[in-house]
Amino acid sequence: MLRFVVMRKKIKGSPWRVVAAEAREDQHMWLEFADGNSGVVDMAPIFGDDSSFADLKDPKAFAGFEIAYHTVQWGDDRDICNHWLYQLVTGATDEDMYGAEIAAKIAAHA
Repeated sequence: MLRFVVMRKKIKGSPWRVVAAEAREDQHMWLEFADGNSGVVDMAPIFGDDSSFADLKDPKAFAGFEIAYHTVQWGDDRDICNHWLYQLVTGATDEDMYGAEIAAKIAAHA
């Protein structure tokens, strides 16, 4: 099994901030959030051939992330929304995270 060093940062604030991450095989990533929730996300579906993430199919490039701005980031220009990652790991809905009023506004603009 291909393993990489875990990155960990202490971050105060919202529960969906990424505090630790570990790159795993086949573009999977283990994530831990500020509220203690953790799990593995399959990142491969977003690393399509036409996406700006296509080069991250290479295991070394994929493992070259850092925790920045409360999420995982590759270089200065590519990151994945920490709210979305939190939803993938926990199954939380917009309403769970933001309340009914804001979730309705999000749905209206989707």
